[in-house]
Amino acid sequence: MNFQTLPRFGTRGVGGSNPLAPTNSDLGVGLFRTKNNPVLPGATAGICIDDATNGSLRLTQLLADRFAQVIERAVMIAEERREGAQVLAELRSFGRMLTTLSGATPAAAGEVTQASSDWVTVIAPGQRAIYASQDGPIEVTVAGYRYTPHGLMYELVSPRPGSRWLVAADAISSLNGDSLMIQYNVMTGESKGETTAAAA
Repeated sequence: MNFQTLPRFGTRGVGGSNPLAPTNSDLGVGLFRTKNNPVLPGATAGICIDDATNGSLRLTQLLADRFAQVIERAVMIAEERREGAQVLAELRSFGRMLTTLSGATPAAAGEVTQASSDWVTVIAPGQRAIYASQDGPIEVTVAGYRYTPHGLMYELVSPRPGSRWLVAADAISSLNGDSLMIQYNVMTGESKGETTAAAA
């Protein structure tokens, strides 16, 4: 789909009356460049519109909850503006596709699951993971684990050589279908087994 041809919704902050539209303060916009785009190989630069509310996925959640309404509204606007048969066909195709989707339960943050009294399932050392930091999600590499009075902590590869970086286990999530998982004994520190994380 050529996103340049999609109808613009406008925002409530600039005089629009669309209840699905965000306000000016909700959105951020920036340019991006990439060397590799697995989704659309020819697109290596473009504009990224993001949720500008720090620490929030409010707009993402609203979009997910109201996506059928958003597509219906996009079809109405495209028809009003006589956008062309291809744009209308693609928007209607999106609408049909929506009827085939079902909701998914996202994996909870923290990939620690209790296997028995002393064994837990954790992301294996050397594997990439996602750290849900206060500044937003960060891709990290697991170095090891420490069991503390506050519970299990992941030790991550620190961006500052010579320093240690420990974070609570419930702030770390696997990369869906990519991170290898192992069994870790919180009492002895031994580990066993190796499996790929299931895709959410």
